[in-house]
Amino acid sequence: MNRQLAIGALAAMLCGCAAAGGGPASPSADATGMWVGTWSLHSPTLRYPEIGSGSIYIELKQAGDVVTGDLKMTGSTTSVLSSVEGTVSGSAIIVKSQYLSGFLDFRNDDMTGVISENGRPANVWLRRQR
Repeated sequence: MNRQLAIGALAAMLCGCAAAGGGPASPSADATGMWVGTWSLHSPTLRYPEIGSGSIYIELKQAGDVVTGDLKMTGSTTSVLSSVEGTVSGSAIIVKSQYLSGFLDFRNDDMTGVISENGRPANVWLRRQR
């Protein structure tokens, strides 16, 4: 009898764990809007601390956990215009296009993260325009 009780308790515990997590977090906020900010690219060797900087503009539309939009980076070392798509999980956004990828975290009207163009990671800071 104790064995059956132990097996039942273990099964209930495993069902509870499976239901409680494992999947991606649902979006905690909507990233839709025009985001404007700056980017800076730093040397991986730190011999030259900053090797490029400029402006970044991202216009996003969010439907559920999917984002799509346009990204424009201009500045001293690059000029990029690209359509992006990605996913939102909680307050994190993963974006990608043919030439770039990035991980962004947003809270209210502020967004920070890293966007890599052709393998060169740039730090980005953005603010939603209202």
